Amino acid sequence: MRLEPRPGPLTTGLAVPADWAPGRLRVVLTERGLDDEVTRTVVENLDAQAAGGDLEQAFARVPADLLRRPQALAAMAEVRTVAGSLQRIEFPPGSALAQRVLWPALAVESNGMEDARFVRFTAPNGAVDYRATYTAHDGRQIAPRLLTSPDLRVFTTSPLTGPAARNKGMALFPRLLRGRHVALCRSDGETTSVATSPDGQAWETRRPVHLPRASFEVLQVGNCGSPLETPAGWLVLTHGVDQYAPAPSGRSCSTSTTRPPCWLRCLLADLTVDLDGVIATSAASHSARRPFGPPRLPPSLGIGGS
Repeated sequence: MRLEPRPGPLTTGLAVPADWAPGRLRVVLTERGLDDEVTRTVVENLDAQAAGGDLEQAFARVPADLLRRPQALAAMAEVRTVAGSLQRIEFPPGSALAQRVLWPALAVESNGMEDARFVRFTAPNGAVDYRATYTAHDGRQIAPRLLTSPDLRVFTTSPLTGPAARNKGMALFPRLLRGRHVALCRSDGETTSVATSPDGQAWETRRPVHLPRASFEVLQVGNCGSPLETPAGWLVLTHGVDQYAPAPSGRSCSTSTTRPPCWLRCLLADLTVDLDGVIATSAASHSARRPFGPPRLPPSLGIGGS
């Protein structure tokens, strides 16, 4: 890896509204518990419009008797917030990649955008784009979100849903497996699992593939990024955390008096995705047992040793 100086001043890009895919807003609202009659009416009004829809028109067409209900204004405010959580960020055409900074633009990101795991994704037809999961933090809670970009100049940021889209640490596979999107996740906060999705946005029930076992994984394990495809299977670098202690600021940080808290491990997994989305996994782990430098890779990978 080579680090080069930035060619000019930084730019945070311009945030503009983006159009929801048909039915997607309804899914996000339902997952957040917004499924009352007022919300359903607003969504139905949006669905009745042309592609993209106009939220203000959808609000205006809510019947007067529904607007008189005590929860109506609060429900519409929640719909407005969720609808605005889909955005497109556009950087100037003449800007260099090293000048572009993805800056928090939503309330859900007000305390930061963390742990982005980028991957170059290749569709079955050969089309390529760039995707990343990241964690949005508003100071009280976190939310997993998705970034997509065809060229690393224009980005779309959207919420992820489903039982596997919880907590931090999702990492996308670089291609479909038997027609389904696949991702590593840590939705229980402890275990590395594999989940599938029909569209890359709604993630279904996970299946564990790597549970904490070693002493340096006593608290949790997590991936270090998207899996790499090798002749022997999918290579995943994982990390383990062994102890937590309160930091002076009140947040938690990893500490250990005998060794650094994070250790690397290689996980080689052979995944089979059935047509109904069920995943069969077989995995062999190769502990790096050292906190610095690249882990020792098994020779069967065919990509060189350490």
